[in-house]
Amino acid sequence: MNDEERLKIYQGLAEISRKWVSVLDAKAGFISAMSAALVGFVWVGARLGAEPGWAKWFAIGSTVFAFVSLATALLIVLPKISVSTVFGKNTDYGKDYGPVSFYGHVATKYPSDKWPDYLSCVEQMDQHSLAVEALEQHFTISHILKNKSERLTTAGAFLVLALATTALAILIKELP
Repeated sequence: MNDEERLKIYQGLAEISRKWVSVLDAKAGFISAMSAALVGFVWVGARLGAEPGWAKWFAIGSTVFAFVSLATALLIVLPKISVSTVFGKNTDYGKDYGPVSFYGHVATKYPSDKWPDYLSCVEQMDQHSLAVEALEQHFTISHILKNKSERLTTAGAFLVLALATTALAILIKELP
């Protein structure tokens, strides 16, 4: 396989990864909306917080779970502006790597008056270097996806807990 073929394949991998980022961000938005709506339902719609005894305590528990779900989901959509936010502060990855396609690196290293420096850096890259850059994009985005996926699973689990405790509060409220 030559460098031109590698470049196309690696660009394709990076593009697929970027699309998965959008999918997970949309799912995080859905979980955020569901969590916020559940809090509104518990306190305004069903007024479970006004109920005496266990119903109120389950409503409070549901609210806590919903807020944890909401906060976790919101963390998913926060931008990752540096390689260290993706891999952690103590990573060696990126130390000798200037990711010319990563917006955080480009904007930090090349402020608006450094366009000629950025252009020069990119133009010095041969086809092999560009192919490796595309593969590095896919590698980095894959780690972003892993982190988003783990947080999304946590946000979803807390939403399920919030729904379950809301159901318990409703059952207790409706029991004679």
